[in-house]
Amino acid sequence: MKRILVIAVMVGAALSLDALSQTTRNKTMRDRRSEVKKARIQIAAQQLKPQSEKNNSWQYYGQKAIDEYKAKNHPAFLENAEKAVQVGPFRHPWLMYQLARAYSLNGKTVEASKLLNDLVEMGLGSDAAENDDFKSLRITGEWAELSKKIAAVKTPLVRSQTAFIIPEPELIPEGITYDPKRRIFYLGSFKSKIISIDAAGRKRDFKVSGQDGLTSVLGMKVDVRRRLLWVCNSTRDGVGFVHKYNLNSGRLIKKYTLDNKPESHLLNDITFNRRGDVYITDSLGAAVYEIPANTDELQILVKLEQGIYPNGIALSRNEKRLFVAAFTGISLIDIGTKTQTELAQDENIALTGADGLYLYGNSLIAIQNANPSPDRIIRLFLNADGNKVEKARVIESNHPLYVIPT
Repeated sequence: MKRILVIAVMVGAALSLDALSQTTRNKTMRDRRSEVKKARIQIAAQQLKPQSEKNNSWQYYGQKAIDEYKAKNHPAFLENAEKAVQVGPFRHPWLMYQLARAYSLNGKTVEASKLLNDLVEMGLGSDAAENDDFKSLRITGEWAELSKKIAAVKTPLVRSQTAFIIPEPELIPEGITYDPKRRIFYLGSFKSKIISIDAAGRKRDFKVSGQDGLTSVLGMKVDVRRRLLWVCNSTRDGVGFVHKYNLNSGRLIKKYTLDNKPESHLLNDITFNRRGDVYITDSLGAAVYEIPANTDELQILVKLEQGIYPNGIALSRNEKRLFVAAFTGISLIDIGTKTQTELAQDENIALTGADGLYLYGNSLIAIQNANPSPDRIIRLFLNADGNKVEKARVIESNHPLYVIPT
């Protein structure tokens, strides 16, 4: 089976295209990757800040840790980083990394080394070789072996081929979907448009910038049988839209709207079942919405109890449950009862930081771009009940062209 690679990058609806252009203009690919990644992390931090106001939450301690780090109060940085790990999600890589950094800055090199080794066991690296916060660790006897392990994890693993290249450096693609009947890819852009690419590689604007009221285009999905294209998009001030298009004619059938009162929305990704019921993640609202086929109206399905910044979404094989990827892990939602559980995993499997999420047999394909390095594509093998990841296999990691794959 031929594998394909489509590189996509998104820097969040809160960042203007003009600002991104100025940030990345005249940069090398490495510089662009660094700037875009920093912007993505800053935006993610902004989304987590409202959560940090709850005392004794891991977000609260995590934010206090960062504040103390910026103030160069390293003992307080360590104290709060430890508390964030204690009360936070199970083995969350970013919390583990921050705690390792705090240990190193406080001279606790044994503890720092152990945490970085734990990240390596999860298939994740770090910047310990370059970051001066880890200087104390780099002069220890353990560093030589640890540095080799980190370098090995960060070694590129490339199994894909490039499917196509869009000659628009500032396109900022995010969502992608495929129509197997006509053999056409559809690519959504931060520039408020949709591009189609046919089997011969011919590219055209399926929808030009701003057409039909399109804003920053995120997740999209082709309904082959009904000849529909579903499109998620949102404005920078938190108004969310779903556009439903006739795939053959390109005609807009209906536009669904979520106002930004009383809260902001970022409609991010989308899927549907065989009946035609549609499910959408709302990253800013920490919720999943639905458009039932029998009512054709956008309504809330469930508010997430645990997941922060929900993103990718996939249906289970029996279509009774939804897998929802978030910054904190993968949630499992029973559509009928609306009960929520966290997808279980072994301690050396990282389910955090996933963006795109796809069901493949009795497994999930996840695109992870919000963990300590490297960005990667992994396959998560589920148990028979579909409520636990039994093992994981890295499909691709640290591709030289990755700039936040989605």
